[in-house]
Amino acid sequence: MAQAGYTTALTRRIGQRLAAERYARRLTQRDVGEMMGIAQSAVYRIEAGIFTRIHTMAQYAELMGYDVDFQFVPLEWGVNNAPDSE
Repeated sequence: MAQAGYTTALTRRIGQRLAAERYARRLTQRDVGEMMGIAQSAVYRIEAGIFTRIHTMAQYAELMGYDVDFQFVPLEWGVNNAPDSE
C-alpha cells in the first residue's frame, strides 16, 4: 500500500499536465495556491507529482477547467495505449 506523499509515473504526469495548464494561464504557484486556499508549497508538491489527497489534485484540475476521470485498464495495454488516452 502506498504511503501519503508518494510519487509514481502517473502522479508525475498528472502534475506536469497541471503545471503546463498553469503556465498557459500565466499563473504562478502562489496564484493557484491562493485560489485553492492552500500554500504555494502544496502546489509545488502537486506539480512534482507528490499527491497526498486525490481531492486536492481534482480541485486543481477543476480550477484549470478540467474534470477528473479515472479508468482502469489492463496492465498489458500500458498507459499510452489505453482507450481515450491523450
